[in-house]
Amino acid sequence: MKILAFTDVHAHPKMLHQVARKAKDADLLLCPGDLTLFGQGLKSSLKLLTQAKKPLLLIHGNHEEEKVIENLHMPYVIPFHRKSYRVGNILFLGHGGGGFSMIDHKLEKRLPQLKEKIQPGDTVVFVTHAPPYGTELDYLPLFGHVGCKSITRAIRELKPQLFLCGHLHENFTIRQKWDKTLMLNPGPFGQLIEL
Repeated sequence: MKILAFTDVHAHPKMLHQVARKAKDADLLLCPGDLTLFGQGLKSSLKLLTQAKKPLLLIHGNHEEEKVIENLHMPYVIPFHRKSYRVGNILFLGHGGGGFSMIDHKLEKRLPQLKEKIQPGDTVVFVTHAPPYGTELDYLPLFGHVGCKSITRAIRELKPQLFLCGHLHENFTIRQKWDKTLMLNPGPFGQLIEL
């Protein structure tokens, strides 16, 4: 399966058009949040991205309201904050929002439920908006590590093969291997990943 992952496009036409062009080569599109600019441009962005007629998994970032994303009813758009989505043995786990907290109590409370969804032989893709603490994805030169410790814990416990996040524009396209997990901030122009 080929996934086109992209994040933090903020309804920018140039970025959206580039992602839409790449979508023809993907089986599934995945956005870890901040598709809009403070909620603006949601419908037009989704209209462009769904022209490829491929499933679009979407969680909210800090620029979208959780309820707005969760209540979307558009063909091909699959909101999956606090949900899972399965394609064969590939399991997608989503947790949106955040970006400014080191602890996410809701995520920590959900961890046992997330673990229960994983079956032997699954390829797990874990998606959050915020980056995990103590990694290359959350490091800012002037501030140090600014990510979420709860996400770091979740990665260690869930052991996904792929972890995707966004939020920090300074770290677009940063990837890091952590044990068997490839962690990636795909950036706004999109990256194709084969599972």
